[in-house]
Amino acid sequence: MTRVVSLGVKLKRIVLGVLFVVTPIIGAAAVSEGLLRLVDPQDLTGTWETIGPRGLILNRARETSRHQLGERRVTYRFNSLHQRGAEPRPGVPKVLVLGNSFSMGWLVDEADSLPGRLQAFSDRELGKDRAQFLNAAVGGWGFASYLAYLEEFGEAIDPDAITLVIYLSDFGRAQRSGLYTLAGDGSLDLQAHDATNRQSPLRGLLGQYALYRWLLNHSHLVQVLRRKLLSLIVDLPDPVILVADKKVKSAKRSPTDPDARTRRLTHAILRRIKEWCAERNVRLYMVGYYSARYPGGIYDWLRPLARKEGVPFLDLQEPMSSLARSDLGRYAIKRDGHPTEEAIALAADRVWTWNGRRLVQDLP
Repeated sequence: MTRVVSLGVKLKRIVLGVLFVVTPIIGAAAVSEGLLRLVDPQDLTGTWETIGPRGLILNRARETSRHQLGERRVTYRFNSLHQRGAEPRPGVPKVLVLGNSFSMGWLVDEADSLPGRLQAFSDRELGKDRAQFLNAAVGGWGFASYLAYLEEFGEAIDPDAITLVIYLSDFGRAQRSGLYTLAGDGSLDLQAHDATNRQSPLRGLLGQYALYRWLLNHSHLVQVLRRKLLSLIVDLPDPVILVADKKVKSAKRSPTDPDARTRRLTHAILRRIKEWCAERNVRLYMVGYYSARYPGGIYDWLRPLARKEGVPFLDLQEPMSSLARSDLGRYAIKRDGHPTEEAIALAADRVWTWNGRRLVQDLP
């Protein structure tokens, strides 16, 4: 009896000791959270990226996440194939759209993304179940990421057509990603690599925990702590695009004029994507997204390459860059630079007019 009482007393002391330590911490956190909400509310942005096979950055499967910048608030949802949107519908022809944050619809609603706009055109003009545009785009992806995703998930997706929506930073990112290298000088043969060793050991570490991801979507205090961590460790999942673009700016060569090896790597990747499509009777198209930071002609080197490989290519730079530069407040998100809903609508209209309508009509 004395032993049972003694254990009870010890357990009570342990509980009281834990409460003595934890209660002030919880209280201070609650007070800090309340003060931040009143005095300095934060943008509540979650983390939705993870590291997949071979070091490929992916949207986290079967999850939703909030993204906020000032008054802009959107919620991303991702399906089992790491795509933004609902699960693919069985029996409906599929157009797979591969791209980076510009295609994903950074800080815009799902329906306002480029694939979302194309889906609306298709539904309105040709019928709701005539085609489905699958949004396989991730912030920070480059040209090599499109091939890596296709080789990993393409068989499960089984697309009828593929549209690559590229951006001028895609080619330098392909070099830096380490996902593929050229087999030798002058060669167009690719060697695939496991690029996980190129990621920081801390990259995405906290993002593995559901509680942390939930807190990012709801806690102003956690956002402050996260931003402090980001200032110390730049290689974390969000925002990948900003980290990558800083590297582009600091590069010796302009991203509009990649060096010979980058061009060969681009050629080799495009050829391998084309071969993947040819083996499965999948049609391949390519769209060059515009940049308001540069004058026209940023894809002049790429156009003949696409022609040589027989891949139809739409260059949005010439018709849209001057328009965007003339009114950045209308066509670029303030304090971010990604396209606004209006800019995406113009781009989608040009893509649909170029080949979208004909592509959907010709689907099986």
